[in-house]
Amino acid sequence: MTTNTHSNKAGNPPGTGKSGPATRSHDAHITSEKEALTHLKNSTILGEDDSHSTIQGIAAALRRYAGLIKPANSLGALDIRKTMSSLALLLELADPKDKESAADQLKDAVTRAVDEAKEELKKTVQEEMAKMRTIAEATNTTVTENLAGLQNASTSQPAKPSYSSIAAGAISADARLVAQRAIQDRQVLLKIDPDDTNGGALRYEMDIPSTKKTLQSEIDKLNPKYKIRLVQKTRERGILIEMASEEGAEWLRTSMKNSELARTLGATVKDRQHHVLVKFVPITFDETKEMQDVLDDNDIDPKFYIKARWIKPVHRRRPEQRFGHMVFSFNNRDQANEIRIRGIIIHSQKRDVERLKDEPTRCLKCHRYGHIARNCIADEDTCGTCGETGHRTNACTIKDQRYCVSCQSDGHSSWDRGCPVFLRKCEEYDRRHPENTLPYFPSTEPWTWAPGGTPNIITKPATQHAKKMERKQKLQAKNRQTPQLGGDEEAANEETEDDSDMYGSQ
Repeated sequence: MTTNTHSNKAGNPPGTGKSGPATRSHDAHITSEKEALTHLKNSTILGEDDSHSTIQGIAAALRRYAGLIKPANSLGALDIRKTMSSLALLLELADPKDKESAADQLKDAVTRAVDEAKEELKKTVQEEMAKMRTIAEATNTTVTENLAGLQNASTSQPAKPSYSSIAAGAISADARLVAQRAIQDRQVLLKIDPDDTNGGALRYEMDIPSTKKTLQSEIDKLNPKYKIRLVQKTRERGILIEMASEEGAEWLRTSMKNSELARTLGATVKDRQHHVLVKFVPITFDETKEMQDVLDDNDIDPKFYIKARWIKPVHRRRPEQRFGHMVFSFNNRDQANEIRIRGIIIHSQKRDVERLKDEPTRCLKCHRYGHIARNCIADEDTCGTCGETGHRTNACTIKDQRYCVSCQSDGHSSWDRGCPVFLRKCEEYDRRHPENTLPYFPSTEPWTWAPGGTPNIITKPATQHAKKMERKQKLQAKNRQTPQLGGDEEAANEETEDDSDMYGSQ
């Protein structure tokens, strides 16, 4: 018998023919010798010169077919049936004496193919199970490590970024601003009680060296590792202390609150305040009765909240007015930043919040810049609206006269926010206090230092109603040509002005 030299085409497994596996069940049945020979030759089971009329020839074809079966090969059921059907038909036509031997050979070939397929399937299943066990073990290890990491994180605080790392970071932070913030975090402002009857160790009349010595002596009794770097006096009978470290400043602030140290010194700590502007608050909101609900609804720690007030006094409201702006004050800049980012819920609606910028100090008695009314040396009051002397702005009855003390002109009032002197003073103030131009209160979070910085937090947009009210009030203000703050509104702000240049509000 001649050895077949034909090779099967790529992509057609043995026994499938050139056209691939059959797709219909009746295609697997061979009904004639011609069909059988055509299929076997196309499948390279029989060569062109192989004998198909003898049992030996058919047996050789069976052995060749069995040899083509590899563990990696997957033969379709229909394809196997078609091949075996072809061989069976030829056996029926072959010499009867050799049928029994051919049948045995056919049985052996089929048995071998089935056994090898079973072994391959068993091997594949075992390999997949081993892979799954490996993945499960790796997943279990990862979960265990993550849980351990979470447990460690819950018992330890992450390292606090330093101001030097912020200055050297990718965000362009003003080096002077970074230095100012670092100094402020080391400062503690003490207010001396003028009515102290317990003989406190501190007196505002003491000179700076004596004040520093007294303070350091009392601190050493409690914790000698914390040292004072600098002591200054403020205009409002305060003592501004700069500690050598931020840790020392935090310790002093904590120790001075409701403690024996405060009673010994006869002084209390004044917190640095961070003011935010809450826009379009319903005028039905009563901050004296409802503030606790606001703190609860917004998850605000009460120890960080100081006070809230309306920008415009109640008696200056228009009859049709339904909303007004408020100022919320906090002693923690992170809390103020969070409110600035997320807004605040009042009466079940979110209100937009902005940082309240500090402005140049203007006296409400003489209406000149650089001091406040309680320190004014003028002999009599000057009206900020009409410019006449003898009465204050909130007592003015003149409706058609405007005069600016700063400009010495009658084109506008002293409290007009379009006043050229006021605008120039604002620019000068921002140059001296660069952080006043930032939308957030600078902290150890890098994004708070960028001019347009924003954290990776998705916030809800302002309600359409709030936006509509904002546009309406802006239009009304433009038509009236009235300032945002003026008259009695200024008196409401006076309490935030003391010590602002050295410590005060932010």
